[in-house]
Amino acid sequence: MARKWIKILQRMGRRRGVEISKFPGFGTVAYAMKFCGVDTVLDVGANVGQTGETLRDMHFKGRIISFEPLSDAFRILSERAKGDGNWSCHQWALGAEEGEAEIGVAEHSEFSSFLKTTGFVEEMDAGSKRTRVEKVKVRRLDKVWGELKLDGAKVLLKIDTQGFEKNVLEGAAGVLDKIAAVQMEMSVHPIYEGQPSYDAMVGYMKDHGYVVAGFMPGGNDPRTGEMVEFDGVFVRCR
Repeated sequence: MARKWIKILQRMGRRRGVEISKFPGFGTVAYAMKFCGVDTVLDVGANVGQTGETLRDMHFKGRIISFEPLSDAFRILSERAKGDGNWSCHQWALGAEEGEAEIGVAEHSEFSSFLKTTGFVEEMDAGSKRTRVEKVKVRRLDKVWGELKLDGAKVLLKIDTQGFEKNVLEGAAGVLDKIAAVQMEMSVHPIYEGQPSYDAMVGYMKDHGYVVAGFMPGGNDPRTGEMVEFDGVFVRCR
């Protein structure tokens, strides 16, 4: 009887453009985590800890390892993670080369990037413009994998690095085959100079053994309604 009512509700929802499904729904990062049995999340580009808090609100009890290079954001992130013994924070950027690099800090910190913003996004949001530059430490994920004791873990790599996502993946080259799922931001309209297109990133992931699990809506241009970015979810845990 319950299944009958679920089907009725689903049909009613579809007539109104709403898809009703059991949580977590297909194509979401929550579904990918469940499907792959994720027990560890690498939160790259953690900003002030929004992803970590969301994971805990979702009742995820596994390890969260957050990476945030900017000093102001890292202070807030560390405070949020304090008291959670399964949530650690590192004041590093992850990239393709070890060393130090200069990152542009935007008025709205979520736009801060190693890449320069395009005129398109600066017109859309004036807070995306750089206000200063900060020198930060950069590590390769495959160099710190052992240090972080990740062997044997079922890992979700979440990347939100403002156009720097491919660099993070290149720095994970030696361990990419150990990563069960990837969630990353991809742009429909270039937000940063030199940022790979979303279709190039889909191709890159397929070339490295992943399949597309889903796409999740991101930001839209409030002036035109155009989709600017979305999150791609990829898995390799079959």
